[in-house]
Amino acid sequence: MTGPSRYPFTSTPDGWYHVAASGEIEPGQVLSLHFFGRDLVAYRTEAGEAVVLDAHCPHLGAHLGHGGQVVGESIRCPFHAWRFGADGRCVEVPYQQRGRLPEVGLKCWPVHECAGLVLVWHSDDGHAPDWRMPEIPEYTADDWQGYLTHSWTVRMHVQELCENVPDTAHFEVIHGLPEPPGADAEVEGPLYRQFTTLPNPDGSRWVVARQECWGLGLVWLRTDVEPLTTFLTATTPIDDETCLLKQFVLIRDPEPGANGELGAAARAGVEMVFAQTEFDVPIWENKIYRQKPPLVEDDGPLPILRRWAQQFYPEHR
Repeated sequence: MTGPSRYPFTSTPDGWYHVAASGEIEPGQVLSLHFFGRDLVAYRTEAGEAVVLDAHCPHLGAHLGHGGQVVGESIRCPFHAWRFGADGRCVEVPYQQRGRLPEVGLKCWPVHECAGLVLVWHSDDGHAPDWRMPEIPEYTADDWQGYLTHSWTVRMHVQELCENVPDTAHFEVIHGLPEPPGADAEVEGPLYRQFTTLPNPDGSRWVVARQECWGLGLVWLRTDVEPLTTFLTATTPIDDETCLLKQFVLIRDPEPGANGELGAAARAGVEMVFAQTEFDVPIWENKIYRQKPPLVEDDGPLPILRRWAQQFYPEHR
């Protein structure tokens, strides 16, 4: 798969990408998806495993997301009732009376389900997954609420979202901070971690946000101001030109409203997260990618992130 002309690399770097929330794949339900320029189908087996396969039956091309049925651990095609196991292989042709089963199947996508999210591994050259995003403790904590979500379909590349993290100067121009924040970055395998800081009156600095990029498709941010907020910005390629960008917000509300609902301050904080992202969308949709930008010292640790990002492109491995 080749990338759009404004980017010098593939639109689908290696990594884990969000394709559904766990609750969207109920037992016995078949869910149609379209990512990476392909039609996909997701279902949950009788044992509870989330499975993602290519959608079109290898027999005569029916889409299993339109009338397909879950049968135990397998999925049945709506056209001729061929069944495919959780590994994608054909396990039954119900009307076959002669010969062996055809050695055909559906591409089976590696799935990692954690923190209420269904993630799939994509690699242009078939590189197997060698890392996973860790569990998120806030997701199961009793005093945290969420997810609250918002999504956009954006003409952008997945790396653009990650590059926003070290691009400290844009936080003053686009997001209204009184000055560009500081940023201390470190990398560890597939993880880019950043501590974003602002000055105190005494000249010391305080951490306003901690960001973690797990590959290029999953960016977590944790705030250190009340109400405490942890949120994921998940960017998944739909095709060579567009991505689904979805935010999942968890929040610890010190002053919840009636019936445990979010109080006014917490609700305003969540809406601010979504509104701030909205400011970035027209920039992403209309910018081009500069491979060798004339950066100044105060542009933030963008070079660190770009060097780290190379590991997700087959041509740099």
